[in-house]
Amino acid sequence: MQYTLLSLESRRQQIFSFKIKPLAAGETITFSIPVRTESMTGDNRLQVFVNPRLLPEQNYANNIMEVPFRVVRDQIHPVLDVTFDGVRIMDGDIVAPSPLITVSLKDENRIQIRRDTAGMELYLKKPVRAAHLSGSASAAPT
Repeated sequence: MQYTLLSLESRRQQIFSFKIKPLAAGETITFSIPVRTESMTGDNRLQVFVNPRLLPEQNYANNIMEVPFRVVRDQIHPVLDVTFDGVRIMDGDIVAPSPLITVSLKDENRIQIRRDTAGMELYLKKPVRAAHLSGSASAAPT
């Protein structure tokens, strides 16, 4: 069994093969072909050729199948959510001296989402103290 992955965008071609058992007349076999599509954005074609002229047959045309498919590039960025003691804070908000910081990464793309934290780094930066503003404030009479 031989299958070819052809990128119609880049004209790049990858050829793979594996063995299946010989079939008796009228017999059917089901098999899976693993295809990694991360680098195959655009229009592609999968060509499957069972018995690529390895064994003699009267007709080879019934051993070929072509499947066109399109891989769409991921357009939505993942969302990194950070909370302090369960609350999303804004710049300048005050937090507890020892908060529980929770970081979660969410992505609608279930193929490329990270399953572990290997290669990820998290840095905490000490806040810069705000300069004291001079001036006077006056209260309006009530």
